[in-house]
Amino acid sequence: IAKGWAASHLFSACLAVEAIELLVAHLFLKPWPFNALSSRITDFLRLNFLLALHEFVCRFYPLVVDINNDLTPEDKKEINENFLLSRKGYEDNPQSIYYVMFLATEYDRLSEAWTTSSPNSMELKRLVAYARSSGNLLSQLILHDQNDPYGWEEGWVIDDW
Repeated sequence: IAKGWAASHLFSACLAVEAIELLVAHLFLKPWPFNALSSRITDFLRLNFLLALHEFVCRFYPLVVDINNDLTPEDKKEINENFLLSRKGYEDNPQSIYYVMFLATEYDRLSEAWTTSSPNSMELKRLVAYARSSGNLLSQLILHDQNDPYGWEEGWVIDDW
């Protein structure tokens, strides 16, 4: 669902498929403060929630995806130091951040593989705005128990042409 949503909103060019998969993997590995993932719809809502928060969170914390629990405390410290180095000078110029999205894994502690050149800050802001909008639409459809298939399609259609 996440890759389809990204493609339908033309984010495939700025957000690598692997980055989307890492974001989804992060939700499975660290579902807190929620329960473990259980359905595609709630999983998608949580991804939208994560993306909506990412613009704020990614400025201050690295997103570490440790699928096999291979990272030692020293590895996590190294990732955090790499993250802090990538954010050096943020207070002076917020636009100077080279890596807007910092996704670290066991094999990519510098976040170079999937997020080096994109998304840039404008693409991330657009991604965050679409995630908020889609999350809000999906939440409203669920809360109001709407079974209209055309209402569900609105979250997948680009309407700002």
